[in-house]
Amino acid sequence: MQALVVAQRIPANSGETVKAAVGPATVAVTAINADDGSAVAIPVTDHAVAWTAPPGHWTVMVVEHQFKTSPTRSDTNPKRVKDGSQSLEDYLDPAATMQYLAFTHEQYKKAVGDEFGKTIMGFRGDEPDYSISGLPWTPKFFERFQEIKGYDVRLYVAAFLQPRGTKLTDAQTRAKADYYDVFSQMFRDGFFKPQGEWCGANHLEYQVHLNHEEMEMDLTRSEGEFLRDMQYVQVPGIDAIWHQIWKDTISDFPRLAASASHVYGHPRAFTESFAAYRPAPDVDMARYILNEQFVRGVNLVETMYFPASSTERAHHSSYMDDPAYPALLDYVRRMSYLMSMGRPAASVALYLPSSSMWMGDAAADTAFVSTERMLSERQIDFDIVNDDALAKDLVAGHGALETASGNSYRTVILPNTSLLSQTALDRLRGLAAGGGHVLFLGRLPSLVSGRTILDARAATAADFSWASVVGEICRRHRHLRLNRRRRRRRHRLCRMRSGGP
Repeated sequence: MQALVVAQRIPANSGETVKAAVGPATVAVTAINADDGSAVAIPVTDHAVAWTAPPGHWTVMVVEHQFKTSPTRSDTNPKRVKDGSQSLEDYLDPAATMQYLAFTHEQYKKAVGDEFGKTIMGFRGDEPDYSISGLPWTPKFFERFQEIKGYDVRLYVAAFLQPRGTKLTDAQTRAKADYYDVFSQMFRDGFFKPQGEWCGANHLEYQVHLNHEEMEMDLTRSEGEFLRDMQYVQVPGIDAIWHQIWKDTISDFPRLAASASHVYGHPRAFTESFAAYRPAPDVDMARYILNEQFVRGVNLVETMYFPASSTERAHHSSYMDDPAYPALLDYVRRMSYLMSMGRPAASVALYLPSSSMWMGDAAADTAFVSTERMLSERQIDFDIVNDDALAKDLVAGHGALETASGNSYRTVILPNTSLLSQTALDRLRGLAAGGGHVLFLGRLPSLVSGRTILDARAATAADFSWASVVGEICRRHRHLRLNRRRRRRRHRLCRMRSGGP
């Protein structure tokens, strides 16, 4: 696993000459003017730079690729903790994932492959992400970026690595969104897709959940895009941890996993529940937490957790000690079976504005969560869809968009979205022309992207003359979103101390 980081920051005012040696891991040297945010690429010759600053207040930033790793819990860790002492693979490189499959899955196949699809139903992953400082990177990133977007992003990467809160120019903001667009495609194709395809070819299912699914703004930086990551995963999942689902919270994020299953034609969506819950639930509270997920489309449950008696931490959570716990699992088993039968029936799709969030648009995230709340409170069933689904993955019919699971969306709601792709826009226009409904909440997109977000055009009134627009988002739901974020931060330390997954 690698990342792009700033190895040197060298200030330079007008007329000053910067001379510096740079390391062999350097990928770009860029000078950024604090006065207006403009950037100048500085050439590297014989591992050195020499550059005289034009008028302005400049910082020369030397960007390198370095080995970084998210924390991982390995059975060979001598301290038996989750830390960064043992590196994860390069998630963006399919060859790394194939080596991982050779080390693990293929060895299981040699030993117990005759039980695949019978006793052994699949492989389970947990929280793959880039919990690192810097930008996710792989040696072929710039080449792949050029293929997808058609321009060299290296002029911009230094700007992306400025301290948080630094205001980017409009071009830098758009290029950063392009960077995360390509990152999320490479993460899907380099890590999730090879595992899903291997499992499918061996009569198995790949089951995985990401990290902090209920915090989509953070997820766009560490995983790219939830639904895109889950496209080739047979059993998409979420985890309910700490205090995310309780009687004093409103949490609709489990619907992300269910929606991925519906859009891509899979019968199961799972939850890993109760790890490091603070306070720990009793059986009644555990049932409440699971029901909150069942009603949002989750239909496969993993209760956490029951340690082996050989470990030092051999204790049970309080709800697992309760004599009523077996009856709870009987209920869970029956509900899981019933909820996985038939097909989903949602006819409303809610747009996940990931591309807006790639541009740092927190208002789009807030409006998305608020709209989830409003639909749920009004007993309106819905699935969550992304730009990929609107643009190509859903099958266009007369006034409807159909999923691989068979349900058809006749209404699509887009909350406070600042950016939409031209392809998705065209498909939505066709949906409306056929008698379907397209509703924009809060505002209309100001940008329409083609191949790149950098060169996205300004939207016009004619682009959306066929759609319905509602211009107000409920303030009460914004308050709920802020409360949920505060709870997440409050329990972060608890999770670290508990050694939760």
